Amino acid sequence: MTLDWLRLDRELTTALRAWRRASSMLERDPSASDVCPIPERLVHGERVSEVADSDDPLARAFLPWLEALSSERGSWDDRVALARHFQTRVPVPVRATSLSLRELRAEMWQSEHAGERHALGVTLAESSGTMSDAAVNALERRLEREGRAIEVAGVDAALVEELAGRWLEATRDLAAPWQRCGWVDGLRAAFGSDAHEGWPARLRPRWIEDVFANTRLAAGLSIELGALPEAWGAASFCRALGMFGVSLLDASRPAAMPLALHQHPRGTRRHTRFALFAALPAERSFAERVLTLGRGRGLDQSRRVAAALLCSLRVDALRVRLAASLSRGENAFRETFAEVTETMFGEPLPSSLAGVLPRLRAADAPAFVGSIVAIEDRDALVGAYDEDWFRNPHAAERLRQADQSMRDDERDAERCLVSAVQRFETILG
Repeated sequence: MTLDWLRLDRELTTALRAWRRASSMLERDPSASDVCPIPERLVHGERVSEVADSDDPLARAFLPWLEALSSERGSWDDRVALARHFQTRVPVPVRATSLSLRELRAEMWQSEHAGERHALGVTLAESSGTMSDAAVNALERRLEREGRAIEVAGVDAALVEELAGRWLEATRDLAAPWQRCGWVDGLRAAFGSDAHEGWPARLRPRWIEDVFANTRLAAGLSIELGALPEAWGAASFCRALGMFGVSLLDASRPAAMPLALHQHPRGTRRHTRFALFAALPAERSFAERVLTLGRGRGLDQSRRVAAALLCSLRVDALRVRLAASLSRGENAFRETFAEVTETMFGEPLPSSLAGVLPRLRAADAPAFVGSIVAIEDRDALVGAYDEDWFRNPHAAERLRQADQSMRDDERDAERCLVSAVQRFETILG
């Protein structure tokens, strides 16, 4: 039987867009997303079997997408339940009021006073036990459905876990001044709160447009950024730039190319592009040209952003280690949670935060590997166009051509990890 691949591609693309939009809304308003946006007919067992049995070469590309969306559909109720847990209001003694767990977490990250941050952290830990149990149970159910804890297209799962461990070990001393200071401030270091110079008061799409002015990077493309993050610190602006990079990738896919040939659901392509653009504020040229800081202040700012990116990548590696350990049972998961967080922060995270901080998602492993690979891509662009490549029209054309090509999941992750360690040692060592 001949399958209608164009129709399947349209259904897949529509469902994926709806799922991403609903997932974005879920944290803010769980009641608005009770019904999973992925239609059952798209991932019905008979349809998946039909694609799996097909001898058409396209079937091998579409099958992982159907399996991934089927898993997301099966996980939707758990995601809604966890989002509702995050809206649970609890008394907060240090503020003499009550806050939702989500608000409490945000207040903890944003507070400029160490004592208050730690008091808020204690309250969060004391109030998260129920959500933690629900999160771990949801992860176990997902593992039962998928049969695997971590997956990265083109990279062996055992190697991904090994790379995460190697990254944590290789960067331990480098990150110690920012992260080995207790779990509250150790996690907060990934936000780049001390890299505060030069940013606009509010994060708007116009600011992103100005960054890439005169490059024609997005010329003729329909860019869908979605809701930008709140401006909490340097990491918020990094994330917004990363979202722009991913939007470019999505918009650059040729109309005649099925999504399944452009991206893999557990591939690194989107994450690599996100990380490439998100890391721009770690360039001194960005601090000087975009943020209009002087040479000395620009250098200091770029180092602080680089430190935040390093700490963020270490948290991503922690996520990979935790997800991998869950396949060996809940006891192994909780032991890994305690041991690795103590090594990272000088004290273990409270056990009541397992599965809550950091939160674990299916894309954590591809995101970690993609971020490592992106550093090699950055070095190639700098080598060809200098550090301000992001303002160079020729670099923009090179990226657009790359984004229009079929996906390539074969990257040497081990080599990229070595390059990434060297890059951060050069900046921060």
